[in-house]
Amino acid sequence: STFWGSTSDSRFQVLRAPVASRRTEYSRVRSRSGPGSLGKAGDITLLGLITDGGQGLATGDNGKFVGVIEGTRIAERVKQTRPQKLMEAVTENPNIRTEFEIVADCEDLQDYQELLDSLIEKEIRYLFDSIKNSFGRRVFSKGYLYCIVTEDEVYDVNKMTKDEKQNGIRSKSEFIVPYDKGDKDGNRWYLETPYRICWSEFAVEKLQTSEEARWQGFQFFFQNGFCWSDVLNPAAVYIKCRKKNETVNDVLTMSLYDQIGLGSEFFVSIINILLAFKTVREMLNSSVHLQMNDLRKLPIKIPTTKQLEVFNEKFDQCFDIKKRQFAEELSESEALALLKPIELEIDNLVEKLYGIND
Repeated sequence: STFWGSTSDSRFQVLRAPVASRRTEYSRVRSRSGPGSLGKAGDITLLGLITDGGQGLATGDNGKFVGVIEGTRIAERVKQTRPQKLMEAVTENPNIRTEFEIVADCEDLQDYQELLDSLIEKEIRYLFDSIKNSFGRRVFSKGYLYCIVTEDEVYDVNKMTKDEKQNGIRSKSEFIVPYDKGDKDGNRWYLETPYRICWSEFAVEKLQTSEEARWQGFQFFFQNGFCWSDVLNPAAVYIKCRKKNETVNDVLTMSLYDQIGLGSEFFVSIINILLAFKTVREMLNSSVHLQMNDLRKLPIKIPTTKQLEVFNEKFDQCFDIKKRQFAEELSESEALALLKPIELEIDNLVEKLYGIND
């Protein structure tokens, strides 16, 4: 047992159920507990009872579907590694020279570099795609990303219809959308994702039907929510949680979505403080992998309207600092220095909300 109830309590049992049945069970628990009992200021409930979510997309072939936006750090890394990857593929599969005459005269790394420098990005994309189609999806190694996309290829998600979100975009020029694909750097509050995913009708049909892909969590695509890094450093003292924008998210971007109107900003603020980390690490899951069902068991105390306004104000301050960091107006060290006192304020706000050290 813990201060918010025994793990045999029906509220915890709900969390093990599939999403569809869980929604029905939530309604039953709410009805039995009394009107508004899980949404009234001062009540303590569970994160999983007031949010919804599910595992994200697994493409089965990231290289084919996923790219990175030009001008980002990861795009520069792709440019640096492509000549080597192409040379290794040709060396290991000599028949590539026969089928693709464009590489027939390439002998060393410099030759491959000069070849790729002579091509525009769409031509490079076509070359790598064609080689993969002929010689297998692992010809450039598992998961290797080689596609760099431009902003003018990215579709405005605010203009997407419900059908386009579910079944893909028909446009021949703009059919790429933002993609959340985990975050190895463990950013908190905000991340400007460098990843993009092909969302044409043809691509989405492949994702829906391919045996290699897992078409899951699609009912939450293109929704604002919050997400966190699924792997915690053993020496970590904080969960790495941030706001999730209107994107498609993959399996590494564990995401939940507010169901009672508190807003993602409040949940990110609660999860990013020390109390949440200690609760998860010491009571729910002591491993380095923070799964969705672990965080669903986190106790949430419903704030008053005034308290929520203060939390949102502090979140906005942290969010703005991280955006300035990604815009290169602040260095990482400068951003951390500015964030630290605000995060301490949020720590104190959370302790006051939960009545700790009163």
